[in-house]
Amino acid sequence: MTPIQLNVTPIGIKFLQEEEMPVDFSIVKNPQDISYCSLIRLVRDEEEYSKGIIVTKDSIKICKWSRVILGFKKPVKKFEKNIPIILEEPVAGIFLFNINTPKEEHPLAQFIGNPDIIQMIDTQEIMTSIIDFLGIESFTDEYIDQLQTSALAIFAKGKIDGGLDAKKLEKKVKRIRRFNRIWDSKLILNKVVFNSLTWSMKSNTVCNAFAPFLEKNTALYAVCMNTVVIPYLKQKGNVSFIDTGGIAWMETSHKYMVMGLPNDIYKKIAAHLTF
Repeated sequence: MTPIQLNVTPIGIKFLQEEEMPVDFSIVKNPQDISYCSLIRLVRDEEEYSKGIIVTKDSIKICKWSRVILGFKKPVKKFEKNIPIILEEPVAGIFLFNINTPKEEHPLAQFIGNPDIIQMIDTQEIMTSIIDFLGIESFTDEYIDQLQTSALAIFAKGKIDGGLDAKKLEKKVKRIRRFNRIWDSKLILNKVVFNSLTWSMKSNTVCNAFAPFLEKNTALYAVCMNTVVIPYLKQKGNVSFIDTGGIAWMETSHKYMVMGLPNDIYKKIAAHLTF
């Protein structure tokens, strides 16, 4: 088979318990007070974080859904209780790293070769190639009729029973893509609006107010729930449209999608990927 050329290096994700946490953050950094999507971008793009990042509960202060989704905080506020799928087991930290990070002399080398989830961000064309190689059965179909949670329906036509009928599917796909396209425009992502948005999303009140609108129009939890927690809990892959956080703080094009694969599934295709 011809290798699949990825546009973005995959990210390895490892959930850590207290006894697995590093004793200091001099090599693997622990940024504070930003969003989870920003942490992914730092690992992907910034040399300072080339050894990876440890995410802790104090890392995430913007876009507060992810703290609950990723197991750092129990749901208390209304918008937190409305999150459909969360990691309920207590998590001390999450190790994020580029999948090609060298293991030699790395303080967390044991986890680089054994992540829980590998997350990929790429075009629909690339996602189609990966799904075709792995087989649709490698992906959870539990959310086939919930386009904000899983975009598998657009890859699974005629392969899986159930899901949305063709007209409803087309309508929802258009709405999500239109919303993401607007979100990715200078109308939203100019400096003034972006800074105001980032500041406001530190507020529980703002998150609570925004949640119903975002849940209706975009894949709100794409980068955390859809492609990290769901693959981790189901031990099957999931694919999702990008969301507002992925566009804004991860600095990813609205044309891209997100995929999460458990490590055992990723290993089946790893040798056929180049990046």
